[in-house]
Amino acid sequence: MRTDENRTKKIKLTDFDHTPIELLIFIAVVTVLVFIVAPVSLGLAYIDEVRTEAMDLLKNYYVYIILGIVVFLFDIIMLGLYYSLVRRIKAGHIWKQSLLYKFIQWCKQGLYSIYDNGNVLLKSVVPYIGLILVNLVLLITAFKGRFTIPSILSLILIDVLAGVFIFKQVNDRGEIVSVMKKIISGDLSQGTDTSKYHGDNKELSEAVNSIGGTIRGAVEQSMKDERMRTDLVANVSHDIRTPLTSIINYVDLIKRENTVDPKIREYVDVIDEKSQRLKTLTDDLIEVSKVSSGNVELELMNINLPEMVTQALAEFDDKLKERKISVVVRSEGLTNPQIMADGKSLWRVMENLLGNICKYTMTGSRAFIDIVNYTDANGERILLRMRNMSETPLPEDLSELTERFIRGDESRTGEGSGLGLSIAKSLTELMGGTFGISSEADLFIADISFNTVK
Repeated sequence: MRTDENRTKKIKLTDFDHTPIELLIFIAVVTVLVFIVAPVSLGLAYIDEVRTEAMDLLKNYYVYIILGIVVFLFDIIMLGLYYSLVRRIKAGHIWKQSLLYKFIQWCKQGLYSIYDNGNVLLKSVVPYIGLILVNLVLLITAFKGRFTIPSILSLILIDVLAGVFIFKQVNDRGEIVSVMKKIISGDLSQGTDTSKYHGDNKELSEAVNSIGGTIRGAVEQSMKDERMRTDLVANVSHDIRTPLTSIINYVDLIKRENTVDPKIREYVDVIDEKSQRLKTLTDDLIEVSKVSSGNVELELMNINLPEMVTQALAEFDDKLKERKISVVVRSEGLTNPQIMADGKSLWRVMENLLGNICKYTMTGSRAFIDIVNYTDANGERILLRMRNMSETPLPEDLSELTERFIRGDESRTGEGSGLGLSIAKSLTELMGGTFGISSEADLFIADISFNTVK
């Protein structure tokens, strides 16, 4: 017994204690045979012939000395073997130090090495044929009446072991598939312990870990790049806003001077128009950075959606008349118009959607706004659908329009920034709603929906 640096008591083993347990048993058996069994057997066999000589020998004192030495040696050997056995038991490594255990492990490693490195034929067909042949030999042996019971027991044992092996393989495959499903669902922290698998399962496990690691790295890099882009947009937008405000203020002062020269007034009007457009783009960039980082404070309240639509249409009335666009609002059969949303954010969504109608709807056409209630798995909801005929052909993949800086006007001659639908989608989802766009030929459709409240 010894104490380590953590003051934990551990068994101190000798070199002999690390030998196989079979060697200890062999020494014990030989000792008993040599010191006890052999002398006793010889004595019993020749007891009549040597009785007289034995009685004479017992009268000599040196005989007792020899017997004492023999007994002492026997006790020393058996005591040493006993203490070695005790130490092995306390250390708990009798089985792992045995030759039988090492032989089983050697066979196991050999089979695993064949299974891990072999081809499909070696790993599947050959073991299957081997199992059939073993079963056949054992059945023939049992039917011929030779070793019937051992043959049947061996047959049952082999089939049970084969069944256990197949079950373990299927169970391991199920564990790997379970990890794959978790990775697919978005839990990228999952992984498999490749050390517990063998063969195809080991390769599959390593492949799953590799795929998971690659996806994790890509997602982390994407998030890092996204944060860098968001920070860059926010910082640049703030840096642009300060001089831009000065330009707008000075343009306003120049306009108040009532300059007579028409060219100067024309130049001032152009500068005023472009600076206002740049201000709108800067504000959109700042809002995009806020929405992307989640730095948006929402104050949810009970809002009547049709009323807000009516107010928003009133704000855009002049622009709609300028483009000769008539808007048809339909909300017949609406039973519950109330939703929980942030007033400012919802107004910005309406502003962006109606602004989109004003910019890209065919001149002289009509736009439709439908407000209806419906029920799904989430309960009662309200749907706001805006439809308008696009003046230009719509792209095949409309999902791109909700990405940043993507515009329906690919020539970029219009006044849009390409951020309106992206901001509307992000704000709608932050408020717990859903946002989607679709098309039917040149008919552009935007849908937003929210849960209703009593």
